Amino acid sequence: MQFSMIKPSTSHYRADIDGLRAVARCPEDGTIEAIEGTLPGHYVVAVQWHPERSFERDEPSHRLFQSFVDAARAKKA
Repeated sequence: MQFSMIKPSTSHYRADIDGLRAVARCPEDGTIEAIEGTLPGHYVVAVQWHPERSFERDEPSHRLFQSFVDAARAKKA
């Protein structure tokens, strides 16, 4: 997924991500806010904000959920 700068509603401070790729960082302190898995065919996306709180009005959160649904459908097929 490609996003420009977004401002997540974060309340987490964990940043250990061995074996994964950091794809979003907080511009203020560099804390990792999102990661993706690197193995082909293995859907891994994790964020340290709460897209379930804003997916109905926030396009990046909506796209995150849509990506998950699309991956689940592809896996089922």
